[in-house]
Amino acid sequence: MNIPFMRVDRQFAGLKTETMEVIESVLRHGKVLQGPEISKLEEQLSDIFGLSHATTVGSGTDALILSLKALDLKSGGKVAVTSFSFVASASCIVHAGGVPVFVDIDNTFLANRDTLLSLIKQN
Repeated sequence: MNIPFMRVDRQFAGLKTETMEVIESVLRHGKVLQGPEISKLEEQLSDIFGLSHATTVGSGTDALILSLKALDLKSGGKVAVTSFSFVASASCIVHAGGVPVFVDIDNTFLANRDTLLSLIKQN
């Protein structure tokens, strides 16, 4: 028996008309990252979360960089990051002016709690 893992085709079938209309609209005006659809999404997100503003970004890497910069990370400030992660996790810290401090993971694949606590107590 072959049981499909994901049935994207079924999901797409139910949303095909709406999805294709939006895709065609974006392709027609050519504004992939700053078009009216993005403005609408940002407005909807700010309404959902009760915020005055919401900003979308082009990637998870961009989101990490902007988040670190929003924290006003001091130049050379240390930021803990697991050693079991994608390169963007550490490179974003460097890009924002910080220094990544690698922390081993535990058996749940999360940062080791004891290591994190000892790092906090050192500073």
